[in-house]
Amino acid sequence: AHLEGPLLPGPALVRTAELLSPRSMMQLPSWSRASNEVVQSARPDMDLSCGSIHGKKLCTTWKERSQQIAVEDDEIARLCARSGDQLSEEECLRLCERVRGLLGKEPNVVNVHAPVTIVGDVHGQFLDLLNMFSLCGSAPETSYLFLGNYLNRGYDSISCLCLLFVLKARYPQRITLLRGAHETAHMSQVYSFYDECMQRYHYRGPTVWRALCDAFEMLPLAAVVEGEVFCVHSGLSPSLDTLDHIRALNRFEAFPSEGPLCDLLWSDPVGRAGWGRPSTSNTYDFGEDITQQFLQHNGLSLLTRSHQLVMEGFNWVHDDSLLTLWSAPNYRNRCRNKAAVLELDEHMQRAIKQFDAVPW
Repeated sequence: AHLEGPLLPGPALVRTAELLSPRSMMQLPSWSRASNEVVQSARPDMDLSCGSIHGKKLCTTWKERSQQIAVEDDEIARLCARSGDQLSEEECLRLCERVRGLLGKEPNVVNVHAPVTIVGDVHGQFLDLLNMFSLCGSAPETSYLFLGNYLNRGYDSISCLCLLFVLKARYPQRITLLRGAHETAHMSQVYSFYDECMQRYHYRGPTVWRALCDAFEMLPLAAVVEGEVFCVHSGLSPSLDTLDHIRALNRFEAFPSEGPLCDLLWSDPVGRAGWGRPSTSNTYDFGEDITQQFLQHNGLSLLTRSHQLVMEGFNWVHDDSLLTLWSAPNYRNRCRNKAAVLELDEHMQRAIKQFDAVPW
């Protein structure tokens, strides 16, 4: 049928298009003639065609970013095709370099907007990661916050890392990656990740492994969703009473075997009150009173963490003020556990989504 006139008045139609545009959805800046004039007037010596001043490269041009996007889209498609196609050594090294630059600019505590889906340990179970994306939605339509432990003990840690890193490079405002206890050079050697790099990339394996480990050192330590939900890989530390204390940490140094950085990635909640220190551990466990004090002191309502296997994929403790998520179903192909993620909608309403393992 023929419709008389536009569906919306001109300005309203333009505004609607702007709201629905991919750049607005991804919270990316737009470029215009006015933008060009502002930059040119502020830095007349800058060559905007190549993003340089006196031959020194300062920024990425739109043409270069468009080329990057085409490469990233191709890599995402190849990794998600389930055909076994892998990134080459050169592609992996370039990806690590780009992601290091992105992660290094993020603060220790990342502010994340809702709606968002929060994901626990993945542990190299690549088919289950793909299944989770199919159930919960693909980026950038769905925003994700991952709580760490992307590698080790699974069958395809490299593909998990490469896919998450490419998604981070492609949609930096829609994918948040936190550091887990296994994202260290030491843990990746103790368990299977170093061997996996050697098997896949042969004599280039140590180079790829080192590049990935260098990227791990850039990963943020925690996130806060809409000022309400505190997200961390494992738990709290007696040395860190406030979010500002976490923000003040130097996360780029060699990862310590004890101390506040170690606590964030290794401490566990327990049923008794106060702080405790297991005889076999260099870190702490903490009771409900500690959780409540931290949340109240920082104006938060919930602590969400991963790190521990829970058979239903999620577990509420500390009077429902602390949630453990586990997103690796049938862990190690023998635990017969479910996996779960936490979905927070735009009104911060919570929903747990469970899923089972994909056979492999």
